Amino acid sequence: MVKFGERGISEALLLAVKFQTIQVELERLKLELSYEILEVQKKFNEMCKPLYAQRNEAIRSAGEFWPTVLRRHPTLGKLLSKKDQKILKHMVSLEVEVLEDGKSHSITFYFSPNSYFEDEKLIKIYCIDEKNNLNIICQPIKWKKGKGTILDDGHDMGGSFFNWFSEAVRDDGQVDEIDEAIKDDLWQDPFRYYKYEVNTMSSSSEEENEEEVNKMSSSSEEKTEEEVIDAMDLSCEEEEVLDHEEVSDIGDGDENSGDTATNADEEN
Repeated sequence: MVKFGERGISEALLLAVKFQTIQVELERLKLELSYEILEVQKKFNEMCKPLYAQRNEAIRSAGEFWPTVLRRHPTLGKLLSKKDQKILKHMVSLEVEVLEDGKSHSITFYFSPNSYFEDEKLIKIYCIDEKNNLNIICQPIKWKKGKGTILDDGHDMGGSFFNWFSEAVRDDGQVDEIDEAIKDDLWQDPFRYYKYEVNTMSSSSEEENEEEVNKMSSSSEEKTEEEVIDAMDLSCEEEEVLDHEEVSDIGDGDENSGDTATNADEEN
């Protein structure tokens, strides 16, 4: 005879098995779904890649575009020392690239020749393996003599944004806020941190244009009034001249007729 308590445990065990079966199916669906999402993300990245390249080419004509948006970014701007900002003036381009596996990515800063370091580009790669373990690949910056931010003995000279390029692992174990700020925010929409300057310039330009138009309009109106007055004066002057000429013609005619009459009398 099965006791009541044992029967309850048996039923509970059967339910536990069913829960495990459901959990396995859920994990399978999540894996399948994540694979599909990853494939969609890969296609999206491939579509965006040439557009990002075109955007970079267009941005090059804007001068110090990337140094400006980095300085104005609420997270990144706070990490820039005065020396960092001077170095960033030589920055010509930024690129965030999603790698072939669709999960890993790289961040690259491109620079023109400068007096601070030999590198033409500074790159940091975030690799995620099959077990979702993160591995960071980076190389030390080749600073020119006396220009580095860290001394040969490893002493940090006051901290620098550029030290991030040489950090393979965060000491505090926290999320890499620089990576996230660049990859998920700055790279996606840098114009949100640049448009303030654009809008200011545009509004200023529009105001100047509007003032110029108003001046031209006012000048045009004044000129028109002057022209009307001048035209009226000219008209009056022309009438006076015409009247004077008519009077002169009449006088000349009388004098001529008198001369003719005199000549006729003399002949007679």
